Amino acid sequence: ASDVYKRQALQYLKLHQAWFLFVKPYTLKYPVGTAAVAGAVTALLIYASGAHSAKGVGESVIVHDALQDCSISMMSSINGVNPLGALFASLIVRVFLTLIGTTLRISCGVFLPVLTIGSLLGRIFGQILADICGNSVNVYVAGYAMVGAVAFVSGTTHTISVAVIVIEQTGQFNMLLPCLVGAVIACGITKSRSLSLYDQGMVNKGLESFDLLLKESGGFKYAADVMDPTVNFVHTKCTVGDLVLSLIHI
Repeated sequence: ASDVYKRQALQYLKLHQAWFLFVKPYTLKYPVGTAAVAGAVTALLIYASGAHSAKGVGESVIVHDALQDCSISMMSSINGVNPLGALFASLIVRVFLTLIGTTLRISCGVFLPVLTIGSLLGRIFGQILADICGNSVNVYVAGYAMVGAVAFVSGTTHTISVAVIVIEQTGQFNMLLPCLVGAVIACGITKSRSLSLYDQGMVNKGLESFDLLLKESGGFKYAADVMDPTVNFVHTKCTVGDLVLSLIHI
């Protein structure tokens, strides 16, 4: 399952970069206008798809819902909507809105939007397994949503701390191992194939990326490569004379 999320994370990074290059001339020339249009499109997509409720329309609501009964993400309030199809529709809407929001010339967050996409991907994967297995196997669909969220964020941002964050926020400590495994695999594989979403943004803005600096320098293999062996130090057995000699040597 983590391999699936890893490939989706790679595709999203490529899609994000392609979209950024496409809208860059317009966001530079019309920063206020593009932000206003993005806001209008966001409202239309969310309310037209029915992906809203009295709880709100933000990413936190969708993530919480994806890890619970998924009533908002599946748009169960609309008659005749297939649950799996509604999940795909909600995923497409969130991917498009995240691409728009993270490429505008305004302050925005990245962590929660990609966490939302990952939770929907995981929910879809778990829902497909549940439909295939039927009543013969009890599939923990919410667990797949949790692992999907962690793996997708790790794959796009090249961090594994999201596993701990998600576990602390949900309190599902029994999911710690699956989330950590998914985070490590997704992060490790995508890191060798693409820049993270953060480094990609730094490069797009003409800033120096740490990953690119490492590649230019050939990378670091051992701690000794970045340590200074001539540093003076003291320990508990040092005498006053040793301290004086150290000061003289400095």
